[in-house]
Amino acid sequence: MANVEPVAPMLCDRAEVGSDGKVSLIGLCDVLWAQGFPAVHPRLDVFWRCLLDGPDTVAVVVEGPDGQELRRDVVSVAAGGAAQSIHRLTDLDLPIPGRYRVRLETASGPLVTTWFDASSRHLGRRPNRRGAGGRSRRRPAARARGTSPRRAR
Repeated sequence: MANVEPVAPMLCDRAEVGSDGKVSLIGLCDVLWAQGFPAVHPRLDVFWRCLLDGPDTVAVVVEGPDGQELRRDVVSVAAGGAAQSIHRLTDLDLPIPGRYRVRLETASGPLVTTWFDASSRHLGRRPNRRGAGGRSRRRPAARARGTSPRRAR
């Protein structure tokens, strides 16, 4: 069993490795919005780096707000040294709103944990920046795809 030193876990909409070997993380997030619960999130990428003494397996574990394990995917790492991986979680079940944990672990135990919140706040609405009851001078955001708010004439 290898000794593992975690470096960084990141959650994002999409992670890609370019032709130059550089990793691009697009849409880093710590909140997933849903219209209601239970919900299914179509795609969440987990990018992680770690230092390994030798070959090992790393489990990507997702826990719900109640501590229940919702998903466990195992990734094999063939060699030691600096290792990195992009693990795609597709059709991720979110049964209730709250704080979800994403944990990386080996057979010897947990390495590192990160989290995200799942919330059902109305999509497309911005909070009132002037406080409760205050009126904002900003125009409301466009509601339909590809349209902008109409100006009064």
